[in-house]
Amino acid sequence: MFGQQVIFSAANQSYGFDSMKVRTVESDYQMSTIPGAPDCLAGFANLRGEIIPVCDIYKKFNLRGTVAAGNNTIFVNTEEGCLGCLVDEITEIGAVGEDLQMTLPVIAKNDKTNYVEGIIRHKNTLVTVVNPDHVLTPEEWKVIHALLKDNK
Repeated sequence: MFGQQVIFSAANQSYGFDSMKVRTVESDYQMSTIPGAPDCLAGFANLRGEIIPVCDIYKKFNLRGTVAAGNNTIFVNTEEGCLGCLVDEITEIGAVGEDLQMTLPVIAKNDKTNYVEGIIRHKNTLVTVVNPDHVLTPEEWKVIHALLKDNK
């Protein structure tokens, strides 16, 4: 079901992206902000000439605190284009056994948890599997596309 995961931490919580959706992991790139961008965006990265929105996972997932210094960013491919996600650190890349995977309980599913695909029991911790296609809402992507179009 979940296969190979890129596991990362934010606010002492563990999350994972399907490794097939991960384009690259970077910590050294230029980033700037654009007025009018959604609150969850840390800015826009210039990654090898491509302008990519970068999401602040703390703000998007309503976590307490701020991203640890270092700009550890996972760039993932989504249906809308590439998206960077600021995280504290990448902790592991590895396969997950079928017996360790759990679906999200129905009671926990709502508009604010749409990005959660499921949960993995991994090395004595729970990892929330994140669907990168649902990290940003369609409305947030619409604003981002408009901002990028206006700033070309």
